[in-house]
Amino acid sequence: NWLTGNQNPLTARVWVNRIWQWHFGRGLVETSNDFGTKGQPPSHPKLLDFLASELMEHDWDTQHVQKLILQSATYQLSGHDSLKSSKIDPDNRLYWRWTPRRLHAEAIRDSILEVSGQLDHRHGGPSSSHDSHRRSIYLAQKRDKLPDQQVLFDSANGIIPCARRRTSTTPLQPLWLLNSKFVQNAAQKFAERAGNVETAIQTALHREATPSELQLLGHLAEEHGLSSACLAILNSSEFLYIP
Repeated sequence: NWLTGNQNPLTARVWVNRIWQWHFGRGLVETSNDFGTKGQPPSHPKLLDFLASELMEHDWDTQHVQKLILQSATYQLSGHDSLKSSKIDPDNRLYWRWTPRRLHAEAIRDSILEVSGQLDHRHGGPSSSHDSHRRSIYLAQKRDKLPDQQVLFDSANGIIPCARRRTSTTPLQPLWLLNSKFVQNAAQKFAERAGNVETAIQTALHREATPSELQLLGHLAEEHGLSSACLAILNSSEFLYIP
């Protein structure tokens, strides 16, 4: 039909731009809801056309485009800064390095539940209450009473379209991550599951613990219990950000 026909590549461009935005936090066209004359031009028009062509030629297979992006050298760049490059392109619009970005509100909650061994992996079915341990996508969404972690970590408000989420940093975010019953309980469950600091770091951060981490978190665990060390790990930037 006309919408997905070869004579109308706009649909494919919008599609792959959203996929790119999901992985990099910003689309090749930054105004992902506006590809018109009042929107931003693409930073890499040839790349946008290439990805759109790949999508159409592979029967609109999103996974094919995902693999192209994830296996690209651009996605695998390090986050190391360069004085020369930052002078030329301080906003990294040309993707000369990886830009760390915080997980979305839903992913923060789901990750906390996952490392503490509480995440309910069931698929489908009706929505669940906010105290459920199912993935955030299954939580009931009421516009006048959204889940706390979604409001705090810049989720869409359910009232107006949200083409791209903003990322704010407020005092209430670490306060919730330190003091909420949800995170406190998760830290306790995480400690019971891990058993020691080294395993906790491996589980949450997917790497080996450094000697300094073992020393500092070990002292914290000795003085205040392993759950306090696990709480510190859940509050670390490495856990909350895609580094």
